[in-house]
Amino acid sequence: MFLETITKGRLRAASLWDGGIMIKYRYNRVVHAPRDFVFITMRDHQTELNEMLPNVSTCSIVEDRPCEGARRIVAEVTGNAEIPFFLKPFINIRQLVWHSIQIWDDDEWSCDYRIETAYYREHVEVRGKWWFKERTFDKTNIYIDSMIGIDAKGIPGVPVQLASGISTFAEQILHKMTLPNLNRICAIVEEMNGCH
Repeated sequence: MFLETITKGRLRAASLWDGGIMIKYRYNRVVHAPRDFVFITMRDHQTELNEMLPNVSTCSIVEDRPCEGARRIVAEVTGNAEIPFFLKPFINIRQLVWHSIQIWDDDEWSCDYRIETAYYREHVEVRGKWWFKERTFDKTNIYIDSMIGIDAKGIPGVPVQLASGISTFAEQILHKMTLPNLNRICAIVEEMNGCH
């Protein structure tokens, strides 16, 4: 099953995955900095960039190694977000920990990623790809395809009749955090380029 709709100018698609419905979002952002600077800064300074986001408490690199002609980086991120009241019985702030597993390809100017949560790993699927395209010598287009799927069925304490609604609500929370975070990171990279 595959469904496509337009949501505020961004492609939104839903398709089935093993855990239920997966929402796909497509983002496009212009960064006023050369492509090599944007790519290298986002790859090599992601700890500092992530820690400047309001919903991230800490970020550290736990793995950084060559991988089949690319570079594999694993960042451990601890979130700092307000948990909605009705989700508090099922999740607490200490459970907002995840690994961002990334493959950075210098030849393709891209980054494949997937998120592995520390808690409820089998109920959460987040993955996607970033492309860095040179627009002009001093501007970079970033294209992101992001897929978010949450299946609350089977999470201890979640009533079966509420699982679908909780899953949809949690997906929407993640989506609403993504675009402001992307815009903030791009703005920081532009500031860094001005200082460069």
